[in-house]
Amino acid sequence: METIGPRVRTIPVRCAPSQAPCLDCGKLGRCKAIHHRRVRTLACKRVVYLDVTYGEYRARCRCCKTFRTTPLGVELKAL
Repeated sequence: METIGPRVRTIPVRCAPSQAPCLDCGKLGRCKAIHHRRVRTLACKRVVYLDVTYGEYRARCRCCKTFRTTPLGVELKAL
């Protein structure tokens, strides 16, 4: 007798435009690299993963050297 595992679903989320505003001052930065990560989220009676594509940007201001974008509802360094 085998047990049936939970249903797994993957939802793609893209948050990597070619330019994005700096988090501190708002000046636009250019995309330096694109990264991918997988984040588990809550759903009713199933396992759902967000396949997040986000960008790393080179800042044009003195606030920071680089910064990254994240979609709403996904914390930085979330597993």
